[in-house]
Amino acid sequence: MHILVIDVSEDDRRSIIDILKSADYFKVTQAGSAQEAYDLLGIGKDTIAPVQLDLIVLDLELSPPGGLAACRIIKESNHLRDIPIIILAGDQGVDSLASAFALGAIDYVRKPIERMDLLTRVHSGLRLKEEMDIRKAREQELLEVTKKLASANQILRRMAFLDGLTGIANRRFFDKIFQKEWRRAARSQGTIALILIDIDFFKSFNDRYGHQAGDDCLKQVAKALESSLKRPGDHAVRYGGEEF
Repeated sequence: MHILVIDVSEDDRRSIIDILKSADYFKVTQAGSAQEAYDLLGIGKDTIAPVQLDLIVLDLELSPPGGLAACRIIKESNHLRDIPIIILAGDQGVDSLASAFALGAIDYVRKPIERMDLLTRVHSGLRLKEEMDIRKAREQELLEVTKKLASANQILRRMAFLDGLTGIANRRFFDKIFQKEWRRAARSQGTIALILIDIDFFKSFNDRYGHQAGDDCLKQVAKALESSLKRPGDHAVRYGGEEF
């Protein structure tokens, strides 16, 4: 777990870091000003990779623009909005704390800092971050599953209108597209061209050379018909058996 401590007082930062490390929170980064924190967090810096954090401990008495403004700026950054912020409060009143919570802080610790108070609230904040990470991972997994399902459904819908042997459109597609084209022609007072063809002597061919040869024959006819299409609105369909 990586914790960032933002505090104007070097002594306070050292004290907080010592308390955290005594509880085995060894990965702790510190910043003594808002700008130093922004640089670490990659705020306003497109070319600098921000440090990966799990929790921020933020002093309300931060040098200008102040702790409340820093809290708002951090929470407005897309890559930081899910990082819990614990406020360090000195003499600030209830209104300042309420404003910090409204801006996205999850908890606060009063100065002078008590060891158990800090560790308890840090532990709660890190648990919250862990739960949020788990939730986001599950949401991402669900999103991936949803995308795969949508893709599979699209493939199934497309396959439902294809002839399994020849790969061109099937009778179901014909029934659908013919009704659509008929209505369109009726509205526009236009015409429809429809050619129904049948392979001559196909049964005799099938009986003599076998079903595999018959299937190959159907595929070749389907390919020839499809290759002859000239316009997007033209369709080659296997109507059934050796009829196209």
